[in-house]
Amino acid sequence: MNFLMLLKPHFYISKGTTVNGSISSDDSASIDGTINGDVTSHGEIIIEKNGIINGDVLAKNIVVKGKIKGNIYCNGKVLMSKKGEVHGHIYAGEATIDKESVLKGGMAQLHAKEADEITEQKEAAVEATAAALANKPVVDETPQSWF
Repeated sequence: MNFLMLLKPHFYISKGTTVNGSISSDDSASIDGTINGDVTSHGEIIIEKNGIINGDVLAKNIVVKGKIKGNIYCNGKVLMSKKGEVHGHIYAGEATIDKESVLKGGMAQLHAKEADEITEQKEAAVEATAAALANKPVVDETPQSWF
């Protein structure tokens, strides 16, 4: 059975939505908007035809119908469907690339142990950034009067 049929996204970034920052989730996702940052998921990710990710993508299985401007790290399967684009490298256990898709980078087989190490490094970086932002003071602004 095709793994695409099993994918039921738990979160969805809709067309016209832009996210500035990295996303980390245990859930599967369907992305039809733009994400300016890395995307990490312990589930599956579908980048829909209008979806754009400007950053690295790390997930169990990945389907690319849109664009990724970054590297893919996947310990399962990567499927680049018709008109899908990856401007970066693909590190995956298995990859299928449609003849009408675009890959501007290289490919290498990624073993499960290597994928786990990369996941841990990415999650540590996201947590460090969140901790740094949590300690940053919020500047109070004085109210302005137009009269």
